[in-house]
Amino acid sequence: EQDRIIQGDNEMRQKLARDLHDGPTQKVAGLVMQLEYIKRLLESNPAEAKQELDKASTTAQQAAKEIRTALFTLRPLALESKGLSAALEQYGERLREAEGLPIQVSPGEFGTELDRNVASTVFAIIEEAVGNARKHGNNAPIFVSLQRKENSLIAVIQDQGPGFDVEQVEATYDKRTSLGLQNMRERARLIDGNLSIVSVPGQGTRVTLAVALPPIKSSGARL
Repeated sequence: EQDRIIQGDNEMRQKLARDLHDGPTQKVAGLVMQLEYIKRLLESNPAEAKQELDKASTTAQQAAKEIRTALFTLRPLALESKGLSAALEQYGERLREAEGLPIQVSPGEFGTELDRNVASTVFAIIEEAVGNARKHGNNAPIFVSLQRKENSLIAVIQDQGPGFDVEQVEATYDKRTSLGLQNMRERARLIDGNLSIVSVPGQGTRVTLAVALPPIKSSGARL
């Protein structure tokens, strides 16, 4: 258990480092070069310098959005203050705004009544699945849904990306640096959940998580 927690923390730090390197870090590096170019234009071509400043401003805003998104996934404050559904809704909004990602989220109705450990683990699994779809999906549409069926929480992450051979990927984990599928399965076990990953090359990927929940109270209040 301790090893899994440590491994999970290490994976999270590595993922954050990759996200920052591949996204905002590259934009900031390009912004520095752009500003140097603008400095040379100020005297020779002020009109073009103004156009380049507008482009630089757009780049800086985009980098700031991507940094905020990365920090949000590291510690989504809405998860603690408003619950799982609100956090997922904000997550989708941030990805659409910062990256233009075609993601739709149906967040369900899970508030702060849901056990905090369950909520944070479900969010981490969904974020991992969405991250895989973002990385490999070539900006293909992603659909996330969260709902309660009888006494179970059901989360589904469906993408229209290239798909992959699940058995082949899992069989070669000892040669891979990324353990995304394994991390999702281990997190699911921590909350006694069942995780299903179905993918076919050329037909996208569907990740389904089912977690048992306490029965709905007789008053009709939802967890």
